[in-house]
Amino acid sequence: ISVAQLGLLGAVRPWLSAAASIAVPAWTDRNGHHRNVLAGCLAASVMLRACCWGTNDFGVIFALLASSELLGAPVNVLADAAVLAN
Repeated sequence: ISVAQLGLLGAVRPWLSAAASIAVPAWTDRNGHHRNVLAGCLAASVMLRACCWGTNDFGVIFALLASSELLGAPVNVLADAAVLAN
């Protein structure tokens, strides 16, 4: 991976995280699936990040990290909401 590609990975993650941190918790609030979404997002995010270990292809790494970020970002918001609700 080149330096420019590494920079792109670092630059895209906060934007994806911001969008997912708003959209997914809003959806769970409307539909009441907090626990299922929290567990599913956490498990999927960890599995996607683990898949990055075996590849050097930038496209694959980008897709895996972008997907992982989209699924991992709501975990913090949903976990905070769960703690405050109890």
